[in-house]
Amino acid sequence: MKKTIVIFLALVVVSVLAALVWRNQPKSITPQPSPTPLEEKNPPATATANDFLTIQYNDRGQFSPNPLEVAAGKTVVFVNASKKMLWIASDPHPLHTTLPSLNSRDVMFANERYSYTFATTGTWGYHNHLAPTQHGVVMVKAAPANP
Repeated sequence: MKKTIVIFLALVVVSVLAALVWRNQPKSITPQPSPTPLEEKNPPATATANDFLTIQYNDRGQFSPNPLEVAAGKTVVFVNASKKMLWIASDPHPLHTTLPSLNSRDVMFANERYSYTFATTGTWGYHNHLAPTQHGVVMVKAAPANP
């Protein structure tokens, strides 16, 4: 009986360790251009016609820039520039129903990125699902008319 319990406990421990190792494997991420470091506490940053914008998450649990203003159709790259885990989710927590397509649906570890193209105009709140008081805003304006 004791031998069976020991074997069972050993299998549980091995299973848990295997799951942890598997979970911490690097994710396959589409390469993105290197982001330009952003200053913190900027007024709303605005994307230019031919670029993407980067929002960085830092070790203090802050998103920068925040708020961010972008034209509809532009891509925003969320970068985990911290040692903490990050999970991008739309407001409100825990429902994430304001802009459900924004939800990364997975944890981002240090230096990982998540890209999202904002197609719909509006003011979109987002947060770290793992720490919901850490939040930011993306203001999506109509794309400028082509001359």
